[in-house]
Amino acid sequence: MYIVPGLWAVMGFIFLVTLIFAIIAARKGWFHWEKCTASAMAGSMIFKPRVLMVYRILLALYCFSILLWLLARPEGQYG
Repeated sequence: MYIVPGLWAVMGFIFLVTLIFAIIAARKGWFHWEKCTASAMAGSMIFKPRVLMVYRILLALYCFSILLWLLARPEGQYG
């Protein structure tokens, strides 16, 4: 698979910016990992847990169907 050299540059830039942000955020204490409990990560103030579960299942099925479509199509066909 051929990737355009400009795309490599953009991906590298995004990676470096993300890495720099993560280092700065860790040093300044922006993450607050001690407040991340299992119930806080799974819950929501807006939606009920069952709604979130259905949404996540549908999203996973959608992503899986796109993966299957990409793997099943003939090589070189983009339509």
